[in-house]
Amino acid sequence: MRKTSSLLWESCHKLLKTHSLIKKEASMTSRMTSNHNHLQNYHQQMITRNEKNVQASSSSPTTESSQNPSVRVAKDLDYFLNKHRFERRYLSQQQQEHMGEMLESSGEVSPEQKATFEVGEKTPSESEVIIKLPFSTDSKLRDIYTNAFNGLRIGRLLEDLDAVAGEVAYKHSDGFDKRRPLTIVTAAIDRIELQKPIIPFFDLEIVVELRMSRKELVMVAYFVMVALDKATNKSTKIHTIIPQTEEDKFLFEMGKENQARRKAMSESSLMKKPPSDDERLLIHDIFLQKMKQPHISHDSESNGPAIHYLSLDGGEPQACIPMSMTKQNNIMIMHPTNRNIHGKIFGGFLLREAYEIGFITAYMYTKHRPVFLALNENSFLKPVEVGSVVEFTSQIVYAGDKSLEIRVEVWVLDPPSGKKLQCNIFHFAFTCPIVYKVVPDTYAEAMLYLEGKRIHKKGKTMAELLNSKLAASYA
Repeated sequence: MRKTSSLLWESCHKLLKTHSLIKKEASMTSRMTSNHNHLQNYHQQMITRNEKNVQASSSSPTTESSQNPSVRVAKDLDYFLNKHRFERRYLSQQQQEHMGEMLESSGEVSPEQKATFEVGEKTPSESEVIIKLPFSTDSKLRDIYTNAFNGLRIGRLLEDLDAVAGEVAYKHSDGFDKRRPLTIVTAAIDRIELQKPIIPFFDLEIVVELRMSRKELVMVAYFVMVALDKATNKSTKIHTIIPQTEEDKFLFEMGKENQARRKAMSESSLMKKPPSDDERLLIHDIFLQKMKQPHISHDSESNGPAIHYLSLDGGEPQACIPMSMTKQNNIMIMHPTNRNIHGKIFGGFLLREAYEIGFITAYMYTKHRPVFLALNENSFLKPVEVGSVVEFTSQIVYAGDKSLEIRVEVWVLDPPSGKKLQCNIFHFAFTCPIVYKVVPDTYAEAMLYLEGKRIHKKGKTMAELLNSKLAASYA
């Protein structure tokens, strides 16, 4: 085992540095509006297709898993206890064998072998992966996914989505082919949108979309994956997608629009350009109002945070708490059990931990149990090594009347030198019945506040366009 572990580390290369994808809402709104009807038709087609599959499976004694090798049902507890071991959990037997051979080898591929690999074309159906979570019949599995409030553990579900997205990327690009082994990483998550609350007593299917009892859409996720040549650690070409059905064509165009939106938002990011005139006026107005009134204790008996009563966006004065008073942090050491097939810490694990500290931040701040709305504008900047000391810092950066935006940063700490390196940024949206406004005290906080306001506005727009049942929660 030691020899295998040693070879594993030797075969792993540094992952490509990805640029921050913190971006601005651009042309996505108009494009999404024009495609709104197409999206609804697509959802209805998926529901119809799934209902036909249900009827077909009920009339046939053969299980769906045996008919389609891409469909797998979680049957035993051990299958899900090994959540972070991507190879043990999601890969097919053939892929596991290829992966094992890759890890046992030196990772070198001869030019002759590499020349035999040809980049071609694939249809979306060739890389389809479906994971079934039979909560209605598997009590042990249901316990694993049930939180302390008898609801679904969203963090575990987000972790699942990242793992499934990884397998889809490997299947499409033939990433386990020994002639050209690839390293595929999650570069960013465009958005994970919750369409309605999820109850862990109905079966769930993880596909490109997530449905409750295979009839109702409950969550949509958009991942950005990057393929790197394992030998050179540089980006490489992969198979071209050839849409076949109307459903495929719609999703293909949606992917192109998401790509254009990311580029446009990157160019207007607050990290590259100053705030707009309206944004500058808003920050200056907050500053002037704060200067005109003293701090008022929010709760004199419990020595709560000092607050102001400010008028934001021309509204009535409201209780506003300094952003700095909402901070929470958690420090952990990264163990080998949470590594991925490349020996780095699995991004889905970091995503789950980030979600949970974000949930706690919202809970501590509002004093009410928050409900998850969406995951927005997330960036995986650098890989995290096994053995790293990692700090999760969470802060509320914007609050509406019933919803709030939380920014979670992931830092790798170096105890001997005291240095820290940022490796991930996550933005979560939650809703609560009572939400206090937050205001910045410094220029740096003001930039985070404006970024959170932009993200909140975009999230509300997209939820309305998707006809989400939770769209009204973005007030």
